[in-house]
Amino acid sequence: MMNAQYKRKRNPPGFMFLDAQATKRLQSSNREAQQVLENAGFERVMPASIDYPETFTNIQGRRFQFRDANGADLNLRNDVTVQVIKGYSNQLEESEQQIRKFFYTVPVFSDEEGQLREVYQVGAEYIGENEEKSIPELIELSYKILTGAFNRNPMIIISDIRNFTILSKHVYSEFLKENVRKKNAPELASLFIEKGYTAAVAGELSRALLYSSLLPGETSWSQLEELGKKVTNEQKSFVEEILASLEKLTDLARKMQKLNIPVVCEPLKIRKADYYSGFLFEGYIEGLSFSPLRGGAYDNLVEEYSQRKMNASGFALDATSLVV
Repeated sequence: MMNAQYKRKRNPPGFMFLDAQATKRLQSSNREAQQVLENAGFERVMPASIDYPETFTNIQGRRFQFRDANGADLNLRNDVTVQVIKGYSNQLEESEQQIRKFFYTVPVFSDEEGQLREVYQVGAEYIGENEEKSIPELIELSYKILTGAFNRNPMIIISDIRNFTILSKHVYSEFLKENVRKKNAPELASLFIEKGYTAAVAGELSRALLYSSLLPGETSWSQLEELGKKVTNEQKSFVEEILASLEKLTDLARKMQKLNIPVVCEPLKIRKADYYSGFLFEGYIEGLSFSPLRGGAYDNLVEEYSQRKMNASGFALDATSLVV
C-alpha cells in the first residue's frame, strides 16, 4: 500500500505532469490554433494568473483562494473571459468604439472535485460586434481549430440563454437553474401545474423544453406549436414567446448548416457563469464526458466595468483535455 509520504511526492489530484510527447502535441496544436485566430484578425493578450475575488463573483464553482503578504484576498483565475473584458474596459477611451478581437492561450484553475484543476485554455473575445455576426464567426473559428489544430470532430450544440430568462419570468423556483441543468422534467412540470397547466400539458411542455432538439433542415419546434393550441391565453403567450426566440436559434443553425458545421439546437441551456446574455454554444467530442468548447454572447460585461454599452462574445477551449 502506498504510504502518505510517498503520495506527497506525486502531483496533487487534478494537476497533471505533461510528458515530452504530450507537451509537444499541446504546443503544436496551440500554435495552429493561434494562427487560425491571427489570420481572422485577433490580437493576442496576456491576462494575469491572479485577480481579486470580486472579478469572479458571477461564476459559480469552487476557486483557489488565498491572501498575499499584505492581507489582500486574491484568487487564481477560473475564467479568462471576464479578465479580458475587464482589462479592455479599464483601458477603454471615451472616444473608442471600434470593433476589437482578442485571443489568449493561458492556464486556468478550478478547484472542482474529480476534474482537471489546471487546464491550458485557448480563447477568443470579440468586442463591439452584434451576436448575429460574431457568434457564427466564432463557431466557425472554434470548429476549424478543433478539426484542424486538434484533429477532432465535434458536434456543436447551440442554445439561447434568453429562453431560460423567458421561462424564469413565467415560473419561479429557487431550484429552477438546478432542475434545468439536471433536466429534471417532473420538477419543471410541477411548476407549470402551479401556474394552472393541466398535468398532461405540463408534462409535455417540460419534456419539450428540456429534451427536444432541432436538427438542421427542420423548420419548427412542432411539439411546442401543438402545445400552444392546448393552453389558456395567458399560457399561450409564454409558448409563443419561446417559439419566437427559438426561431432566432434555427436561423443560426441554418447559417452553420451552410458552412457544413454539424449543429443541434437545444431550447434550454445554462452556464455556471451568469454573465451570458444571448446565444450559447458548446462543442462535444466523442470520448469526453464534458464539453471542451464553450462560448456565447455577454453584452453586459463591458458596461459592468466601464459604464459603456458594447456587445461582446467569445469562446474558450480546454486544450489540455484534447491532447492527453
